[in-house]
Amino acid sequence: MNQRKSFSARKWRGRLFFVSKKLTFYEKSGKCNGWHNDRPAKIGIKKGEIILTERRMIDVSAPNLVCICVDEDRAGGLRGRFYDRYSADAEIFTDLDSLLIRMDRLMDRINYPQSSTQNRYFFDTENRIEPKGAERMRTTDDILSQTGDKATFVVNIQYRQNATWQGKVFWAETRQSRNFRSALELLKLIDGALDESENDG
Repeated sequence: MNQRKSFSARKWRGRLFFVSKKLTFYEKSGKCNGWHNDRPAKIGIKKGEIILTERRMIDVSAPNLVCICVDEDRAGGLRGRFYDRYSADAEIFTDLDSLLIRMDRLMDRINYPQSSTQNRYFFDTENRIEPKGAERMRTTDDILSQTGDKATFVVNIQYRQNATWQGKVFWAETRQSRNFRSALELLKLIDGALDESENDG
């Protein structure tokens, strides 16, 4: 009995050592990009079936829900479309800068979530016209039915604190969600997901 227990303990210690070495390898090789943990194989999706059955992964009732469809991933940057509730047509972005600016304008337009800081400008803002509210133009199902040629991400920005964003992003092709603490971290998650897709072929 004691010999069995001793053998079992040695066996589990060996497994834990192997797992520890494997995690160390991933960390040193730079393979930790925010998506690698238990990541399932990429799932082929068709237009209209993205996450209509995966609503528990993200708050689809959020007023500022955005679906980002990446159509091109070139050396010059990402290109694609994003969809929200308040625009009848897709918003086109030609790089990450334009994507962030357009998304921030959307949140200013609907005043959600409220920003904890005021924007700063190089010019006088006394006569600046404040953005007005917007009428909803799209349903949740319409937003979630959009897909990108390269990848699709559904983003829910929950807070705008410390002059940046905090929220959750859902990678539709692998049915995974991650929290982000800044706009920069959101971009890194998207960039890492596209790298994974390219490596998977």
